[in-house]
Amino acid sequence: MELKLNYYDEFQQLSSKQIFTDRNPQNWNLPLIKNAKICGDTTVYLHDISAWNIPGETLIIDTERPPHTTDQSTRKLIRDFLRSQPCRDIFIRMMTDHLNITQARPIVFGTFRVVPLNGTTRGSADWVFAHRLRDLYADPEDSRFSFLNFDDGKKSLQVHVPFTESMICSKLTKAQHISELTYDLMQGFADIFGMTVLKPKK
Repeated sequence: MELKLNYYDEFQQLSSKQIFTDRNPQNWNLPLIKNAKICGDTTVYLHDISAWNIPGETLIIDTERPPHTTDQSTRKLIRDFLRSQPCRDIFIRMMTDHLNITQARPIVFGTFRVVPLNGTTRGSADWVFAHRLRDLYADPEDSRFSFLNFDDGKKSLQVHVPFTESMICSKLTKAQHISELTYDLMQGFADIFGMTVLKPKK
């Protein structure tokens, strides 16, 4: 298994790259942070490394912090992240149940969209923080892989992931459906109370 991370400067020129692989565990040199947390504003990708022959359960990729691992599972990281938000798991479960999304449930609330690319919500999975995603496209050399591009206006980075473009798009579409359903519900409340709700971006 291999994951590639490319960094770009303000001119969109490649400035550095990193490759994460389980092939040479003796060369693994990322810090292991036991109580690591994910941040909705800066975290862009979680990769499950529990099956890799290296210390840790999850690789965290973030725009503000260097890549690091933690001994916490993706499930625990996502659960702790949800508990820190004003809108809890019950609302997300109601929305996904209504749309018949019962496995690998995206987490959508406000402007946040955190989408599992594989696995299940209650198990280990690889997660993309889709609200930070600028664009994505298939690897032209191998369509089984895709490039995810993230940009916060200051920093740009690209993650090469082992998922097809069509599979990622289908997962993002589910998150879009949840966002639109949430908007329709909130618009109904807003109409009753004379308020305005901003329409979610696609």
